[in-house]
Amino acid sequence: MPTYKDLGYNGFLSKSITSRISYSSVDAKNMFPRSSFSSAAISTPLNATTNIVFSSTDNNTAAWTAGAITFSNGQTSGTLGAGSTGNIAATTYVYYDREILGELQMTTTASNATGLSKFLVAVIEIGETGKDCQITPFIGAGLHVTNITAEQVSADAVFTAFLGVGALSFVSTLVWTATDYNTATWATGSIKFADGTIYSITGSNTGNIVAKTYVYLDTDVSITALQATTTYSTAIGGNKTLIAVVELGVSGAGCIISVMHAEGTTIDGDRIVTGKIESADGKTYFDLDNNYIIMNDGTSNRVVIGDV
Repeated sequence: MPTYKDLGYNGFLSKSITSRISYSSVDAKNMFPRSSFSSAAISTPLNATTNIVFSSTDNNTAAWTAGAITFSNGQTSGTLGAGSTGNIAATTYVYYDREILGELQMTTTASNATGLSKFLVAVIEIGETGKDCQITPFIGAGLHVTNITAEQVSADAVFTAFLGVGALSFVSTLVWTATDYNTATWATGSIKFADGTIYSITGSNTGNIVAKTYVYLDTDVSITALQATTTYSTAIGGNKTLIAVVELGVSGAGCIISVMHAEGTTIDGDRIVTGKIESADGKTYFDLDNNYIIMNDGTSNRVVIGDV
């Protein structure tokens, strides 16, 4: 079956007529198609797949690999070469135009990326300085995009299997001990994350700290040894999980250990300082500062030790 191109028409179904003053009936008849053709021959199919891979180079540049677009009616674009947007200054529309073979086209005007012979493939938007540009694909299947920004992620579209350990909840069997006022020790144990991954951690210590220290797991560095830093931001990130915070104690006592989600946490008793321990209703209490103990039944004092 002939297509509109075989009949001399362009993508907008227009056909040039030579500037002769008069035409024979045969010439006039030949100016118009004499056979029928389907709507698929004159409009871009709505459904398509592709193996083109888009990626963000920086905040204002997107690139794509060579590939092809296959339409639902079986037609194909043929191989489209790899390319990039260059440094864009405004939202840019990347599209396929079947009138132009071998490469994707770009425009900053949305209406220029659509039409009878055009198919919008992706929209590229400028990202923040130091981050990636935003790539929004318009083909429902087969289009792969790397370096997706948070703004492009829909609710319920991300599963924990694709998240780094820093985004997962966890439990730990590590037992912590305050060795002295500036050293914390942890015993061999394990850390289990919400996705089921378990890391066996080797026992170690902080060494003599001189400032607040953050102990964390960085799976990019080691899956068995914890890391330590005095910079909080260093202890968090995609594949990092904060395990404990260690602070200097008073000389002769123990350091202060604040543990995240740990079992068997050991807190040095020297760090507990209080003047009064009392019940929830405040009627039974040990007053350590004034040296007396009162036990109350809710109405009357039943036991009084010391001078009240």
